[in-house]
Amino acid sequence: MIKLAGSLLIVGATSWLGFLKADQLIQRTKQLQQLQIAFQALEAEIMYAAVPLPEAMGKVGNKVDSPAADFFLVSKEKLKSEIGITARQAWQEAVEEVFPNTALMIEDKEFLLNFGNNLGNSDRTHQEKNLQLVQKELKQAKEASVTAKKSGVKKWRYFGILGGLLIVILLY
Repeated sequence: MIKLAGSLLIVGATSWLGFLKADQLIQRTKQLQQLQIAFQALEAEIMYAAVPLPEAMGKVGNKVDSPAADFFLVSKEKLKSEIGITARQAWQEAVEEVFPNTALMIEDKEFLLNFGNNLGNSDRTHQEKNLQLVQKELKQAKEASVTAKKSGVKKWRYFGILGGLLIVILLY
């Protein structure tokens, strides 16, 4: 009876880990898509509506789902509350604060930080190029995540279940 309970716990735990890893792949794709929408909205606010950056960040943050919205909302709050902070500093602090709560990968963090390097320190034309560049990078990252998701979700789920069964077989 104890062996059976232990075996079920092992298989349950490894299956849970496999499903957790598969869910991260699914969430990454969704979050990259939300970031794409957010940066398109930010471009529209800055380029066509000529909205000041903190206000544009707030509007974008209210249009998309969390955690993508959190990058913009935290950045907006830092710009409004901290005196003397630049848009670049506010964005980088927001990325550092919000990133651990996402399913994004390190390379995603890199292009988010790179976007912040040119944020708010040049004319609208340069800002448009910066926004288009980050959108292009997001599109490529999303395509790669869709490919990884297609093969990875099933793989991680099977690895979780079969890995647990393998451990149980080896133990008994």
